[in-house]
Amino acid sequence: MWGFLFLWACSDYSLGYEKVIIEYVYLEDTSNPVEVIVEVPVEDTAADDIWVDSFTQPSSSSGVDIVWVVDRSGSMSNNQTKLELGFQAMLTDLNASWDAMWRVAIISADSNYAANEQQFPLLFGDTEIDAITMLQNTGGHREEGFKAFYSYYTGSYAQNWMRHEASLLVIFVSDEDDQSTNMFSQASDFVQWYSGIRNTVFLASIVVSTTDCEPDIGDRYMEATNLLNGIVVDICSDDWTPSVQDALQQIQPYSEWELTNVPYYGEQGIFVFIDGQPSSDWHYDSSRNVVVFDVTPNGDALVEIAYEY
Repeated sequence: MWGFLFLWACSDYSLGYEKVIIEYVYLEDTSNPVEVIVEVPVEDTAADDIWVDSFTQPSSSSGVDIVWVVDRSGSMSNNQTKLELGFQAMLTDLNASWDAMWRVAIISADSNYAANEQQFPLLFGDTEIDAITMLQNTGGHREEGFKAFYSYYTGSYAQNWMRHEASLLVIFVSDEDDQSTNMFSQASDFVQWYSGIRNTVFLASIVVSTTDCEPDIGDRYMEATNLLNGIVVDICSDDWTPSVQDALQQIQPYSEWELTNVPYYGEQGIFVFIDGQPSSDWHYDSSRNVVVFDVTPNGDALVEIAYEY
């Protein structure tokens, strides 16, 4: 028996690329059944209506390390209450959803202080009070978040608690732009280094994002965060809590995926591939237009969901 599905023969499935039929051919043999996948080029057809949703599964099965890099200069005092509420939202979610698999540190955006930071990280059960105490024990006035995290991460104390197998999320908080140009001349230079230190890394930035807010737009922070498809939060917004929760959501392994479009043929017309191999460990919830994974894909797996719409 066999079945087929029209797909684009390229990684981003953009229009204009050669299409192929992917056929699943089951060669039945009483002693050794074999499945063979065959790709057959075809001419353009009405399959222009094919859509593929894809994502890489966050590798968080071994936990997540989170580092807040916070500007401790005097102008940040106006944001103290919002920062405390952000800590509260984060720790509430972590305690509720992550059991004992998370660790959190709060360091200064001043690299001289960050390099010598030796506070034990927050762990399961700790609260925003513990986070505020950790923040109050940091100092400094420089706004050089990229260099500060680099100095902390490459120091001996961080290596005592940070786990190379865990996912990593860094959250920058500053009302000034990053001033680490002596080490990272471009934001992309920091991203290149940061992307190489773990299998799965994420960024979030709580910074000045518009000219309506003072004192200085965080262009470098935003550029680095956007390069990694992270979360950018306007530091002048009244409530950071929803965005902090969004930043945490990006590190959660996906147990389901909301489709971009509604599949024309319903569940029968949906095809799921994990690292290029067809998967049947899922079902479709039409009421929410969501593919639900009966078996959660492994960390770092490329998941592709193809369908006509």
